[in-house]
Order: sequence, then structure tokens, then C-alpha cells
Amino acid sequence: MISVANRFQMIQLGLCFYTSETAGTYIAHPFNIYLFPEDRPGAESDIALDLDGIKFHKDQKLDFNKWIYEGVPYLNNKQEGILRARINEEQPQEDQEVLNLTAEETKRTNTTLNGIKTWWQSGAKEKFVIQNFNPYLRKYMYQKIGKLYPALNIECKSNGKYSKSLILTMLTAESQKCLKDAKIKKQLDVIQRKSGAHKIFKLLSELRPVIVGHGVLYDLMFLYRSFSDELPSTLSEFKEKLHDLFPIIYDTMIILADEQVKKLCPSLKLECVYNTLSKETKMENTKIVLGNAKTYTEHYHEAGYDSYITGSL
Repeated sequence: MISVANRFQMIQLGLCFYTSETAGTYIAHPFNIYLFPEDRPGAESDIALDLDGIKFHKDQKLDFNKWIYEGVPYLNNKQEGILRARINEEQPQEDQEVLNLTAEETKRTNTTLNGIKTWWQSGAKEKFVIQNFNPYLRKYMYQKIGKLYPALNIECKSNGKYSKSLILTMLTAESQKCLKDAKIKKQLDVIQRKSGAHKIFKLLSELRPVIVGHGVLYDLMFLYRSFSDELPSTLSEFKEKLHDLFPIIYDTMIILADEQVKKLCPSLKLECVYNTLSKETKMENTKIVLGNAKTYTEHYHEAGYDSYITGSL
């Protein structure tokens, strides 16, 4: 089970929140959210597509275009922590491209960098102009200067159709602070966007609601790995960590193992159980009302609809 939860990514997140209005009347708020992972620190970049799984989802009318083009990104706690820890680091980010130079290019750029060093040490009162560098070398100089002299502003000025110069100027203390604040804000905005569905998980773990699922162990493993942390190596440790997040969890599959319920439900499939129990006279006094516009189609195996039906059980 761990290997499956570690290998595959989540495609959809189905949530249905139930509130009680009056005796016997419940309001259901179902949501179906497509998930599509972006690049995440410390995570595999591959998306594994199992042929049987893809055929199954195709038969269930899963909208693959919506999954790819509109899927919400997500991080787990560890990945978000890594991104936040990077904010105050001075070194370039891990995803910065490594540029390799020839011996001649290295000699030329080193000469220019030595000139910048002399200019810097003299007080950098005037502008420093770098000319006649091709786009590749200009990119290399951007990286090197940004790392060595964060207090410098680098402006690229066009000298005509094909020629551009890099102009270096010293930033004031106030400008440096504004630049640093803008950089931090930009990084925080990226984290906020990449966090995506993780914000829902964090809110749920703060609210600590009663969790209900149908054969819920796999769901919980995917939720934990995708939004919290790496899966523990033992079941006992996983249960301990999971119950720290969600103290009360009901699995309708376990409830259906009751001998009296077994007599009513010959099959444990969600659709069969729901159709059987909805016809029971004991359920006539229970009313379930949809509280928000549908974000799902009434089709089994779509996460939002399955969560609605599971909550109804």
C-alpha cells in the first residue's frame, strides 16, 4: 500500500462538509477539486500514468483537460518549509541554470569582474558599463553580479538592433531595502500560489473535524503524503501521526462489516450500499439538502460526488 501511495499522485480531491440544521435535516456542501502538481522541492518530477488506471478514469468521464490546465497545485508541510527557508538565503536558487563558459569566455568575464571589484572598492560613485557581451554572457554576468554584489542595480540598455549594454549603479540603503522587500514578497507570492490545496489541508488540521470515508485508508495515505509529510515506515507510526491531525475517523466499510448491516447490503460498492440504504424506511426521516452550487457531476468515482454519497451513508 505504501508503494502505491508513494508512486502515484492525486488527481482529484473530494470534500463534502455536513452541518446539522434541524433534527433529521443535514446540509451538505460538496466540492470537487482537480489537482495537478507543480515542481516541488524534494519531490519526484515524474507523473506516473498507469494504463489500467487511465482507462478506468476515461470510462468514468474524468476531464483530463481540466486536470492538466486547471488543476490546483499543492505542497506538503516539508516542501513548503523548504521554500520558506530559501527566502533569506543569499545563494542562487536550486533551479537557477548552470552556465558553462569556454576558456576564452571565462578569461573575458573574469577580467570584467575584476574591473567591477576595483570599481566597487573605489566607492562605485559612477556607473559601470559592460559592453559587447552576447545574450549568453549577459545572463552569466547577471547571475555572478547578483550573487557577489546584491547592493548593485543591473540595467540592460539597448544600443541598437543587436547591441545591448549592462549598466551597474549602486543602490541607496532605502532602495536596497525596497528591492529586498519586493524580492521577499515575490517569493512569498510564489509559495502562496504553489501551496494551493495545501491551504485546505492546513485549515482542516486546525479545525480537526470528524472524518468519514469509504475504504478510507488509501485516501488518508494519499492525503498525508501529499499535504503533510513522507509516509512513516510502519502502520502504528502512521496511525499515531494521523490521529494527531484528525482524532476521529469513521470508515463506512468497517461499519458495513456489522452483521445486521451485512444482511441489508450484499455488496460493499458505494453505489450499491447507497441505493440499498436510501430505500430503508428507517431513513425516511433523514433529509439531506445541498447547500452550495454543484462543483461535481453526479457520477460515481468523481471525488466530489463520492464524498457527498459517503457522507450521506
